[in-house]
Amino acid sequence: MKVIVCLALIIGAALDLGPGAEALSLPRPIVLDAQDRPVVRSPDGRWTLQVVSGEADPWLVVKSSGGSLTTRLLPIMRSCEVLWRRDSLAFSVTDARFADHYFIFAGQKSGDSFRLVPLTPSLEGSLRSSLGGKYDIDKIYAKALRWLPNGSLLVGLNAVIFRHIRPLPSWQPAVELYRAYVMDATEGRVIHVLSRNAVLSQYHFDLERQDW
Repeated sequence: MKVIVCLALIIGAALDLGPGAEALSLPRPIVLDAQDRPVVRSPDGRWTLQVVSGEADPWLVVKSSGGSLTTRLLPIMRSCEVLWRRDSLAFSVTDARFADHYFIFAGQKSGDSFRLVPLTPSLEGSLRSSLGGKYDIDKIYAKALRWLPNGSLLVGLNAVIFRHIRPLPSWQPAVELYRAYVMDATEGRVIHVLSRNAVLSQYHFDLERQDW
């Protein structure tokens, strides 16, 4: 019974649920959108990520714990996932901006706040280079999976290429790719690429079973 009570206390402390908002600091991506707006605290408790109403679109913002400093990061058109690094000096943003195209950013501590580093250009450049320009990619889903101990970011990717099947008026996938990328989140560049089997073996992520 004492063990159960202790576990309950630990879980409750990790969730740190505050009045009027859900404050989460678990080491897993947290979904935010215009309706569901949890307050995602940094591990050190000094910063929060949240979605607030802007003049036109909801915006993802980072705030200091006292609320004295707020930095707008990017507009949220559909939803996003955020994941703090354990040292609280960086976070990832998976921006599900379009139904067929996701974008990845890394928030890096810069002065008194954070700046966003786009990771998508390097990631998609690596993907297109590996395909040799043979295909037009119809759907690209990328998402931050995990911060690695050395400070780099593990990103999963699912790319889909369609072809038209005649005489049926339907589309079927011709090529579906699953890969992972270890990325330098400070410079926004790909460090190395992992196959689906490699990321499953090394990091225990089954890319085919991710919620793309």
